[in-house]
Amino acid sequence: MSDNQTMVRIGVYVCRWGVNIGATVDCDAVKDAVEHLPNVVIARVNDFTCSDPGQKIIKNDILELDLNRIVVAACTPKIHEPTYRAVLIEAGLSPYYFQMVNLREHCSFVHGDDKRGATEKAIRLVIAGINRARELESIPRKVIPVERAALVIGAGIAGMNAALDLANQGINVYLVEKEPTIGGKMAQLDRIYPTDDCGIWVLAPIMVNASKQPNINLYTYSDIIEFSGIPGNYKVKIRKNPRYVDENKCTGCGLCTSKCPIKIPDEFNRGIGDRCAVYIPFPQAVPNYAVIDKSVCIDCKNCQRICPAEAVDFDQEPQYIDINVGAVIVATGYDEYPIIETNEYNYGLHPDVITQIELERMLSPIGPTDGHIYRISNGEIPNTIAMIQCVGSRSVKDLPYCSGVCCNVALKNAQLLKQEYPDMDVIIFYIDIRTTDKGNEEYYRRIRDSGIRLIRGKVGEILEDPETKKLKIRAFSSLTGDIIKLNADLVVLSTGMIPSKGTIEIIDVMGLDKGPNGFLTEVHGCLSPQETNNMGIYICGTAAGPKNIPYSVSTALAAASKAATLLSHDTINQELLIAEVKEELCMGCHRCEKLCYYEAIKVGENNIAIVDDLKCKGCGACATSCPARAIDLKYYRDKQFIEEIKGIGSSEIKSIQEAPKIEED
Repeated sequence: MSDNQTMVRIGVYVCRWGVNIGATVDCDAVKDAVEHLPNVVIARVNDFTCSDPGQKIIKNDILELDLNRIVVAACTPKIHEPTYRAVLIEAGLSPYYFQMVNLREHCSFVHGDDKRGATEKAIRLVIAGINRARELESIPRKVIPVERAALVIGAGIAGMNAALDLANQGINVYLVEKEPTIGGKMAQLDRIYPTDDCGIWVLAPIMVNASKQPNINLYTYSDIIEFSGIPGNYKVKIRKNPRYVDENKCTGCGLCTSKCPIKIPDEFNRGIGDRCAVYIPFPQAVPNYAVIDKSVCIDCKNCQRICPAEAVDFDQEPQYIDINVGAVIVATGYDEYPIIETNEYNYGLHPDVITQIELERMLSPIGPTDGHIYRISNGEIPNTIAMIQCVGSRSVKDLPYCSGVCCNVALKNAQLLKQEYPDMDVIIFYIDIRTTDKGNEEYYRRIRDSGIRLIRGKVGEILEDPETKKLKIRAFSSLTGDIIKLNADLVVLSTGMIPSKGTIEIIDVMGLDKGPNGFLTEVHGCLSPQETNNMGIYICGTAAGPKNIPYSVSTALAAASKAATLLSHDTINQELLIAEVKEELCMGCHRCEKLCYYEAIKVGENNIAIVDDLKCKGCGACATSCPARAIDLKYYRDKQFIEEIKGIGSSEIKSIQEAPKIEED
């Protein structure tokens, strides 16, 4: 034992956590097995260690018994480790002299049918924690000034609300949107449930406010191309793509669009209707400037010749803007499930098979059909419309999750169809109708009683009748067990949500974490739903997963609150859990430098690797790649893990060999 270890005084606290741990693990046996180990001064069992009385016991023991290392065997450290670290700080100890052992998820929750085995495993884990505690070190922190500005990426309903909330607190905000206009997917909606308000009527004032708020710097048609720095002072490079229209001159009159000879499917109207190579996305677009799509432009210069403001500029180049911000909110939205790739239900093969968002554009008074519904194939008003739910969603081979909003979207649009065409037959095929959140169940019941047919069952196939040109639907009713056959004029598919292209790009640029479904992932779904593993970077809206509009707005305001809390401080303390180079072992091979994603380690003039303590994120790539084992991670050193492993594999502890006798149920 080293001289340093002889000075180590460890307190061990085993928590029963009611029956969550104590019903499976014999906590007293765990305490008895470890209380006589070297350096252990005190070992206790407590029913609720994280409670205020439990915390006071630990604090008093530190002060009275001169403890300098604490081991708590209880629940997941993801939730409770900050609590216990705060206790150490109150008692005058470094928070890094704390080691937590997870007896709930690692023992009681997974070994409920083997109490003896669970207890033995618990003893080994606690011994491992004690071994690691002997090797713990205090980690220095660095005081960093905070740049009182925020970046919001994505200007849909979530991003705009987050930006406005911050700006209204006097915080300088950079709002960046990759499309030519702000508004996001909500701008495409005709109505919003459960109030049935006009979507653009609700959205337009927010769009205008976001563009006119003096503390918001709005960058549309722009991308984030570089991201670096540290919490409190992130460095961002924005590329503002050329519109080929001078924003200082364009008046949004739309005259340029009248002489453009190019016609292509209109993305905003989901291919129903055309737009020109020069276009304004929609009448209420903010900013209301034209943009030229150079990928289809034939350089006829008609738009340039006719523009009375002389705003068309074909010589425009991308602009690059460098900014510094203290916090970032990612609100990059979602994309629709790409059913065109699978042609499921003959989508993309038959024009009368459309999606709900395409129906939204037809229902909109400012849409391509002026709010009226027609069959795409022949322009006739459909007599029968069938809607199919969960297309792509809740499927093992596609999207395993529920997208949450599709049921209410279908109900809302079915109701709008019945309002305009009372004699129209509207049928919804569903697996389950899911209408959570305030007012939605009542909304469902009202619509269900309005003459819309709901059939619980999956549609097997859709074929075209060669004579009538109607769509023949064959489905199975899971309520009656019958095979249902009917003819429809129009089929509407309720497709799920997937991460947006912008989300995928931001993950790569910023190095953010994503979940199994590809959406951005939070630190903890219950306790830290807006925070990421990168301090100062927050997520909201559908960038983090499927949500309806109210939920998206509430998460945006929560993210803004988190960002404002950080930006309210002049400085923050950055913990330096970073790589450390042993100079005597470093060969200057440059391998670590080449592998570092954050460009935080460089080989200096003396042929020794040097770590930038503010850029380093402690990911460990350099340590694992070093052929000379010259790099270690503070708080995650090799010797700490080696001692921990020795504790798990220990065979010399009498209490383990003679496992405690536990009464089996």
